[in-house]
Amino acid sequence: MNKNIILVGFMGTGKTTVGRRVSGKLNMDFYDTDEYIKRCEGMPVSDVITKKGTKYFEGAQRFAVQNICENKN
Repeated sequence: MNKNIILVGFMGTGKTTVGRRVSGKLNMDFYDTDEYIKRCEGMPVSDVITKKGTKYFEGAQRFAVQNICENKN
């Protein structure tokens, strides 16, 4: 079983900041779902939401978490 930590919460609450710090302290890799989505979609998250809608973005978030969680540590 892969051991991962996933931070969830509203936009702007500091998930990325805290995640980077936690990953550094625990010597774990850090992944940002927004960056993953941006890379997959070829556009910023704000454009994904504007052009494809929030429901699509929520699905993209689930897809990102599922794929990122296949990594260990």
